[in-house]
Amino acid sequence: MDLTRRELQRMVLAGLSAPLFSQSSKAAPAKPNSKVKGVQIGVQSYSFRDRGLDEAIQAMLDVGLSSCELYSGHVEPRGSGARGPQAREELRKWRLETPLDHFKQVRAKFDKAG
Repeated sequence: MDLTRRELQRMVLAGLSAPLFSQSSKAAPAKPNSKVKGVQIGVQSYSFRDRGLDEAIQAMLDVGLSSCELYSGHVEPRGSGARGPQAREELRKWRLETPLDHFKQVRAKFDKAG
């Protein structure tokens, strides 16, 4: 049986991913643990920038990640469309005036998710 390199890679990846899809759907979802041989594997939430924070957290759970470096775009407000000094000033004002409870709520979302 002759295999090309790409065919072999597909077979290997399919074999490695099989345990991910073979879990019983009735089992309660386990708390994710993305530590591999003592090394914590995580993600920067920028990788999920096309989603809101809640959807990004769910996507991290779906792929089994338990560590995240938070991207500012998931916490800070979307720009008003202003550019240059005006946009910079709006963001500066938001950062100075936003209570810490806002960030505690973001943390609570991650804690609730596991």
